[in-house]
Amino acid sequence: MSTRPSPSEFMADRRGAAAIEFALIANILLVLLAAVGEIALTVRATRDVNRLASQLSLAVAQTCASTSCVEQLARMAVDRGDNYLITAEQLRVSAQEVSKTNGALFTSDGAALSDPTATARASAVLAEGDVGVIVTMSATAISPFAALLPPTATWRISATAVAVRRAAIPVI
Repeated sequence: MSTRPSPSEFMADRRGAAAIEFALIANILLVLLAAVGEIALTVRATRDVNRLASQLSLAVAQTCASTSCVEQLARMAVDRGDNYLITAEQLRVSAQEVSKTNGALFTSDGAALSDPTATARASAVLAEGDVGVIVTMSATAISPFAALLPPTATWRISATAVAVRRAAIPVI
C-alpha cells in the first residue's frame, strides 16, 4: 500500500515538470509561428498585387485603356497562377488615361485627377505633355489560416501603377 507524500516531498518531486513547461510554452510558440506565416503571406500577396498592377499598366499603355480590357488582362494573369492567394473574383481593376498639361493631371474626358495616390504616382512619372495610363487595383485575399481566425480576417490590398504612353516612331 502506498502512502501519500507529505507536502514537502510533493514539492521536491520534479517528475513531469518538463512536460508541463512544454505544454505552457508550445501554445505561445504555435501562435508566433502562425503570426510569422501570416505576415509572410501578406507581404507576398502585396508584392504580387503591386507587380501585377505595374505589368498591367505597361501592357495597357501599349494596347488599350478601357477598364474592361484591363480587367480581362488581370483575370488572365490571375488565372495563369501568378498569385495563389487572390482569385479573379476578388480583384477590382480600373484604368484611366491621363495627360499632364501645365503641371496638372487630366483624365481623357478633361476632368482633373482627384485620387491623391494616383496623382502622386502620375506626377512623378509623367513629364509635361505626356499621356499615360493609371491602373488602380484592389484585391481581397483570404488568409490560409482563416479557419483559425475570425471571419473578418481578410487582407485588403491596393496598388496603383502608372505607365507612359508614347507615340511610336517609325523606323525607316
